[in-house]
Amino acid sequence: MNHIKKQNWTGVALDFVIVVLGVFIGIEVSNWNADRADARRAREVLAAIDVDLNDFAQVTEEMTIEASRGLAAFDEARRRGERPAPYYFRVSGSDTPPQAVWDVALQSNISELVPPSLVFDLGFFYSEQQGVGVKFIRYQDFIERQILPRLDDPSTFYDGEGRLKPAFEQNMARLHEWIYESHVLTRSSDCLRERFKNPSSGDGSCRPVYTRTAGEPAQP
Repeated sequence: MNHIKKQNWTGVALDFVIVVLGVFIGIEVSNWNADRADARRAREVLAAIDVDLNDFAQVTEEMTIEASRGLAAFDEARRRGERPAPYYFRVSGSDTPPQAVWDVALQSNISELVPPSLVFDLGFFYSEQQGVGVKFIRYQDFIERQILPRLDDPSTFYDGEGRLKPAFEQNMARLHEWIYESHVLTRSSDCLRERFKNPSSGDGSCRPVYTRTAGEPAQP
């Protein structure tokens, strides 16, 4: 104000520049802090998803190994001329994996933290995971309704010529499909975890790709 009263326009200009620079620096510091906070939040969200994907891959691998061994043992018994009850695979706890981590990621505005291609691949993975889980529930439901009540008399699973009845054969085919689809999802989760090492690279797609037809025996 003293510069204005004295009509010291050079001083006024300097005061103005100082004020503008102060505001500009304040904004830049604020933006820098916000960027750091966003980067930290992105790392935390991706770290949580990374743990979830790793857990999914490990648990799924153990489950598919057990299911594959059970199917192989059933086939071996059939080759020996036996008529065992259809092999069925059951798990303790929930039949489908929870999506809590992905739900939290969406609430954290993950789309603003990582490239769109990675968000789309993550969303596609979790959607497929849920879809495969729904089919596994149908598989489990058939077991509870049609197989468990008949275990006391395994002969009821076969027709007069000793062939496994179609309904039970189809249910075992669903297990083959689940094993195959689980392998595909595991490869997708491994790909996504690699993408996390450099989220901005945009290298390749990690979406699950199914290359065999439904009902074809699963291969690891």
